[in-house]
Amino acid sequence: MKPVIGITAGFNGDGELYLRRRYCEAVREAGGVPVVLPPDTEPESALGFCGGIVFSGGGDIAPERFGVYEYDAEKLGTISSERDGFELELARLAYGRRTPVLAICRGIQVLNAALGGTLLLDIPGHMQSGARSEVSHRVIAESGTQLCRLAGGSFRVNSFHHQAVGRTAPALRISARAEDGTVEGLEAPDFFFIGVQWHPEHLRDSVSDALFQALVERAALL
Repeated sequence: MKPVIGITAGFNGDGELYLRRRYCEAVREAGGVPVVLPPDTEPESALGFCGGIVFSGGGDIAPERFGVYEYDAEKLGTISSERDGFELELARLAYGRRTPVLAICRGIQVLNAALGGTLLLDIPGHMQSGARSEVSHRVIAESGTQLCRLAGGSFRVNSFHHQAVGRTAPALRISARAEDGTVEGLEAPDFFFIGVQWHPEHLRDSVSDALFQALVERAALL
């Protein structure tokens, strides 16, 4: 039986569920069954039927969620308290249960904030103008990490973010950085719990395929 992979999603301003189709396609192409998880889903219930989780991209995380109370609100993008609450709790539960996770863009930030890390609120130079299928900068993976074994030591990625990982959560380790030092990958050291700052679902390359295939393979073992 193919493993079910839950994919987090958000509500837009009209209350409609929003998720780019490529997340579902990438999971399906890797051999999984994609199931969309709205932010009003009960986290415990989601983990009851999902063998793995994809934390998708989206708006910013409220700084209060990781202990920052003084900041320039004009530098923040769209924030959803409902989505923050759901995804942060889902990430904590998934980590505790060793559920396989692939977290993308906003997702890597969710993992870090959920487990006690912080975020940089606004960084320059990481919001590309090209299409999502185009790459814009190089990433260097840390030797000995799961990401390095899956993707190799150096590769090019796309980039669509202005927040980034700050202080790393104690339970996670940095697995990749951009050439300017920005954290591009985090992971748990002992099971498949990986976050990447770029959008592999849109690249359709060997690195992206390896990430989604690894998620589905680990989920199939549960």
